Amino acid sequence: MATNNRIVETEQARDMLLRFVKERKLPFTASITDGKHRTSDQNRLQRQWVLEIAAQLGDQTPEEVRGYCKLHFGVPILRNENDVFKAEYDAVIMPLPYEHKLKLMMVPFDFGVTRIMTTRQKTASLVIGDVHRSLPADADLAARKKALRAARPWEFASTSWGKKVWAKHSRVYLEKFGLRPLKAKEVGDHLSPLERIIAKAKAGEA
Repeated sequence: MATNNRIVETEQARDMLLRFVKERKLPFTASITDGKHRTSDQNRLQRQWVLEIAAQLGDQTPEEVRGYCKLHFGVPILRNENDVFKAEYDAVIMPLPYEHKLKLMMVPFDFGVTRIMTTRQKTASLVIGDVHRSLPADADLAARKKALRAARPWEFASTSWGKKVWAKHSRVYLEKFGLRPLKAKEVGDHLSPLERIIAKAKAGEA
């Protein structure tokens, strides 16, 4: 299945996207993500952190650290926000053993994760990864919650929508350290009105 990712920042780019969609043969699946593509500053910061972490650990290469961060911090964020990514990842990568997943995050395979992120998604990935590396390995759930609350970027603190998105990303991370997963009804209670409409439509198709 071919996937076409485009960054739309101008009216010309919007027109080209509309023309592209009109020329596509049916059926196809479309996915639109709010926000700009990740920036070169974010890329440089990621490379700097990867080098620092590898130097501190001493037993992992920068590429191994990069692969670990992609799998543990990047993948959960995209699975949480990008239905197309989630479908492809769950079908191809999810069934594999952990060691194989980790290998696929690194060169020469380099499964696309951070390179398809928006600036907001990349920010979340970097911040959660930085919080994780700043905490001791035996940090309890309460300490991890407190650290995530303190580290929440302004992009996720200025609106109710941003706060909800940060809470969802934080929950995915915290569930790995003992936070109780939401039950089906609780998940529904946390959905936005648009997400509830989409969920009802999908339920009707089942």
